[in-house]
Amino acid sequence: MKEGDVIVARCLDFTVSSHGDDEKDALKSLAEAVKEYIISAVENDAIDTIFDPAHDRYWRIYNESEAKQAVSSLKNFIRKSFKTVSNEKIFQSIADIKYAQAFVAFA
Repeated sequence: MKEGDVIVARCLDFTVSSHGDDEKDALKSLAEAVKEYIISAVENDAIDTIFDPAHDRYWRIYNESEAKQAVSSLKNFIRKSFKTVSNEKIFQSIADIKYAQAFVAFA
């Protein structure tokens, strides 16, 4: 998430966040912060208290982002798939679908 001139990265399972000049830097910094958070919990025998999930708002942002990426990946996959299929096969598939729809309509 961008805040001012920096990118803020937040761990959704722990109360840990960090920042950087770009996404890569922010994630690297977050990974180090999570590592230190867990080490500290282990050293202080507090491992049972470290799980503190983020508010629903942040999970919703994450899920929306994941869904957008999934749709984008699916679109790219479909585009690449259609590039490998000839027009003749596409038209034959359309004809097969129309035939199947007509058959089901009369059944």
